[in-house]
Amino acid sequence: MKLKVCMDKNPKKLSKHGFTLTELTVILLVFSVLLSIFVFGYSRFLRSTAVETASKDVAATLNLAREMSIAVNSTHRLHFQLNDPQIEGRQAYWIDRLSYDTAGNPVWLSEVTNIHFIPDRAMITDISNSTTGHVYVQFEPAGTSESVKIHLINRSDDTAINENYYTIQVYASTARSKILPNTRN
Repeated sequence: MKLKVCMDKNPKKLSKHGFTLTELTVILLVFSVLLSIFVFGYSRFLRSTAVETASKDVAATLNLAREMSIAVNSTHRLHFQLNDPQIEGRQAYWIDRLSYDTAGNPVWLSEVTNIHFIPDRAMITDISNSTTGHVYVQFEPAGTSESVKIHLINRSDDTAINENYYTIQVYASTARSKILPNTRN
């Protein structure tokens, strides 16, 4: 068997069976740039959706407390617990209903057994300027409430930038809530 060796160095006659080192380097460079753009965008997307989801859940629970107050003709409140070491520093909230004991003294009873937690990536910075402890948003049977602003932000975002916040505004005359994204007013 004879081995044939082609001595012709004409580039038009050579066939390619792979990639050159330069081509591989360019492909890897383009791929790494696209991957870094994707990872940065995806992480920002996850951060913003955590705050948006938390805002929607809080607003829905505010509306539920309002509707329960009107439906059963009894005062209800949304009870927020901010930074409680007993619940591992997580922020929680639930609905309470005003009742009276046998002596006629007012007693707040938990209306809903499950406690809502703010996701780990998000946090409530303040509720009408209260930043720690127990904070309440009270709803009257007439469908009214006090005017309240609840500010949420991603834990890793800069708190000095107002556009990083979601604000939930509760209007006093109707007790309805509205989410205002990218603002802290």
